Amino acid sequence: MVRRRPVRTREPKACQQCAYAKVKCDQQETGGCKRCSRLKRECTTQAPGAHKRNATSPLDVARLEKKLDTVACLVGVSSQITSGAASNSEHTNRPQAQKTSQLVLPWDGSPHFTHESASLILAKYRTEMAYHCPCVVIPLDMALPQWQQKRPLLLSAILVVASFEEADRRKHMTDHFLEHISRSIVKERHKSLDILQALLVCLSWHHFLFESEEQLGIILHLALAMLHSLGLHQRPHLSIGKSPQPCDHDTARTTDERRAYLGCFYTTCVTATCLKNMDPLRYTGYTEECCHVPEELQEYPTDMYLVRLVRLNRMAHRIIQIFPFDAYNPPHIASSDSVQTCVKALEEELKHLRPSSAQDRLQDSILALQYYSLELHLYETALDDDFIKSDRDSTGVRHDILHSGLTSAKDFFSTFSSLAPQYVLYLPYWVYQQYYHAVDALSKFLVLARKERDQINTLITIDVPTAVDMFIGKAKEAVRLLNDEESSLCKQEVFDQLISRVLAIEELHETRLAGVQSYDSNMIAASRNSIRDATFALPHGMSWQFLELE
Repeated sequence: MVRRRPVRTREPKACQQCAYAKVKCDQQETGGCKRCSRLKRECTTQAPGAHKRNATSPLDVARLEKKLDTVACLVGVSSQITSGAASNSEHTNRPQAQKTSQLVLPWDGSPHFTHESASLILAKYRTEMAYHCPCVVIPLDMALPQWQQKRPLLLSAILVVASFEEADRRKHMTDHFLEHISRSIVKERHKSLDILQALLVCLSWHHFLFESEEQLGIILHLALAMLHSLGLHQRPHLSIGKSPQPCDHDTARTTDERRAYLGCFYTTCVTATCLKNMDPLRYTGYTEECCHVPEELQEYPTDMYLVRLVRLNRMAHRIIQIFPFDAYNPPHIASSDSVQTCVKALEEELKHLRPSSAQDRLQDSILALQYYSLELHLYETALDDDFIKSDRDSTGVRHDILHSGLTSAKDFFSTFSSLAPQYVLYLPYWVYQQYYHAVDALSKFLVLARKERDQINTLITIDVPTAVDMFIGKAKEAVRLLNDEESSLCKQEVFDQLISRVLAIEELHETRLAGVQSYDSNMIAASRNSIRDATFALPHGMSWQFLELE
């Protein structure tokens, strides 16, 4: 008969002090172990499970895999350099021939770039522009041939937006590139992360493409169509009737896919708040998941910047839910008190998301501009006649919202004025779009204050001409600091295009003021005629206003 020993639960035998010193622990009946008593230390018993190995997190595994891939890539690059140096005597002319050879791109029938020029443009994009487009990361260990093989369209987009060629040549390249992208999506039904990332780069540097606002909307909708075609707008799931296969795509999204989705989310939010021609993507549990993964991994320095931008812009959908623009049936708000309550609640939500100071001053400034832009959108929309009526009860509420709007506008322009001029050229297009929106919102606030003869003039410290002059001054200073004489002409053309847009808003502001003056004259005349009609009644029901018509 086999005798079995009773199962004994394993528990730590040594105290914490002895276990740390890795020495034998002789327990006494009272007073702890002998060693702790001799050393006059507190003898603390270890908790059960103290030596249990912690479970490995999937994020830790992904982080280690990423490090291994990076090390392997660096080893590969090092071996290529070593082998290249060894065979340098045999292939003396090959590197020079590769530098001067034309770079063949899938959309370019007549090549515009050599390998050498493309490498220089890619390096310039990495150092000066990639920081402002955190949804598309540019690996430092990826050489030009690898880009050409794995990400040809993303490489093409970078070369188009960062080449700073003359306007006609850039226009020619842009037309051919966008035509190729459109044909690939619509006619050939191609879908790839490469296409989506290329479109996101084009959206971020839209002002370098010399395209219209209508073209911007088309590119954005193509990006959203590609996002949905790839299924990146939601968690991956199996199709109906399809069993999982070992060769199927991993159920977990890659970090590049998550960044692309977050980039589309952020882009639609800025478009909705500034242009008001589309609804933003909703902030869902999947969106928060896509924020959490890069926040934990932090593979690149810009990952936290992207997460902060996305989480701040979750308020765009909240504001539009309560105050939708151009709605067929706007939500019924019973009284001005309801409007004030909604505005106060949204203000509190915004304050909880207000960006805190980070190590990067430029990053802080851009996040602050985004925050003030959302505030301006809230106050501008709340002052719309669909939500707050021009009656006696809403006068106080309108005054409070107007005061808050003017304060946000002042903070926005103060933050923009603190930006160093050398950073102005490479700001993404959405920052310029937010500036246009801020100038337009300031114009509406000033016109409304003047129209209602609001006693708020003493609080106004900035007007539209000052905001326009500030933008023009920054642009001129940025042009003056340009060192690359070869491309300075194209950069000047880019700034001229941006300046023309802000000047158009200034002209619109003057038109609005002229309308207010005409409105004031008509109101004064109508008031005078009504007094005459009441005091000196004319026969046959006639009014004094008809006698003043010429």
